[in-house]
Amino acid sequence: MGDPKRVLSVQSHVVHGYVGNRSVMFPLQLHNYEVDNINSVQLSCHTQYDFCTGQVLSLKDLETIYDSLKRNGSNAYDALLTGYVGDPNFLNKLAHIVSDIKAVNPSCRFYCDPVLGDNGHIYVPKELIPIYVDSILPLADVLMPNQFEAELLTGCKITDEKSAISCMDLLHSTHNIPTIILSSTELPFFDDQGHQMLATYLSYRPDLAVNHIWGNANSHETLRIRATFPKLGATFFGTGDLFSCLILAYFEKDCSNIDMTKVLYKIQCTMQSVLKRTLEHADKLNADPNCKMQVSDRYELRLIQSANDILSPPPFSSIRVTSL
Repeated sequence: MGDPKRVLSVQSHVVHGYVGNRSVMFPLQLHNYEVDNINSVQLSCHTQYDFCTGQVLSLKDLETIYDSLKRNGSNAYDALLTGYVGDPNFLNKLAHIVSDIKAVNPSCRFYCDPVLGDNGHIYVPKELIPIYVDSILPLADVLMPNQFEAELLTGCKITDEKSAISCMDLLHSTHNIPTIILSSTELPFFDDQGHQMLATYLSYRPDLAVNHIWGNANSHETLRIRATFPKLGATFFGTGDLFSCLILAYFEKDCSNIDMTKVLYKIQCTMQSVLKRTLEHADKLNADPNCKMQVSDRYELRLIQSANDILSPPPFSSIRVTSL
């Protein structure tokens, strides 16, 4: 095992539970990455608990932290990962930081999870949307919005596979982003028993790749992949953060020889394994009449218990990956 690549992750942090950086650091470290983190907010827990308190990292504190990293020569990263940011000024400064780090290491890749909302509900100030569009997206090497976030960033409505592909094509052409991944879409896909399936879409344009080529460097055709997987009957938090860090973990391991179809399958197998283990644990607690835990606490991701599956996920016949 060689020297670990260095990653900077900028997103939320919770003292208890697994969202944001708490959902990211353990899986990346398991995959042999050295992870530094800047916490855009520090909260006691995620916001669906009965009580949630904490602090927001100020713009001044962000500037001070990064300036110290820079002065110490500690800002040479191999990859950047960003997630939840709730302040427009913070996001503007983050764009400058990404540019500065890319200047230090031009081969550094920027993985952007533009956390804006989900299921038709936006949970950040709307002022963040034009900042993402104008300042953040043009810097991204890999963009990982969910269905709702992709709609907010493009103005396109995603109702079927054709509109999902059109949305990704627009993000490619407008912002020159080589890799677009719609992390989760709810479109009319069903298994043989009629159960709802969710879909992840990946679109890669090698002609837009400046500092990386995934797989075949001679190909100039757009690669498109769809992965469908079961929709589980529960609400989880931190899943998007986990998905985005797994994308980084696998993509950075061997960029030139990556098989995106196999990688996407492995990632979805890991996700299903973690979520099924989490759901089984929650079901046991729900069946216990003496359990006093809050519902949100019962559904915290079982990351530590899933360490083996994060590294080597078991296969799931219910997950289907198709080249389009």
